[in-house]
Amino acid sequence: MALIMNDYRPTNMAGTIRRHERREHTHSWILGSTPYPSVASLVRRMEDPNRSQDALSEFYNSDALFGFAIGAAADIRERVARRVQQQGQDRVVGDPQMHHLLMLGVFDWMGDDIFRGGQNFPSLAFRYSCVLGNSLLKRIERSDAEVRLLDQLIGLLANGRDLE
Repeated sequence: MALIMNDYRPTNMAGTIRRHERREHTHSWILGSTPYPSVASLVRRMEDPNRSQDALSEFYNSDALFGFAIGAAADIRERVARRVQQQGQDRVVGDPQMHHLLMLGVFDWMGDDIFRGGQNFPSLAFRYSCVLGNSLLKRIERSDAEVRLLDQLIGLLANGRDLE
């Protein structure tokens, strides 16, 4: 984890995810008597392998979106690692356009990519769309894997093979 002044730079990836909300909240969003979790704890939770099960309910919306973008960056890193492992096989792995679009939405734009000298690109709405797209892509990938497994089982049964 690389957290510098509340900006996140994932390990082994180029890019920064900027935390748009700079003020520090004092209490949990859902329970006013509970102290607000730190940005470092948010990053740790979103780098965790079980991140997709964490709704970040105690965080305010802008921090939750920041966390989900960190989780999306981790998912992108894992997808790239899978693609590298599967290269050489006789099938296309992943969608390069989808990958590029997710990268555009997760990471801050730099240099000449910044539109008309503006700040905070991608915008919160753009980042939200990217995080939502990443969640839908993960769901589709899980469904595809289940269908492939079922197809294999059906093929084995059709050929009269034992499932051992």
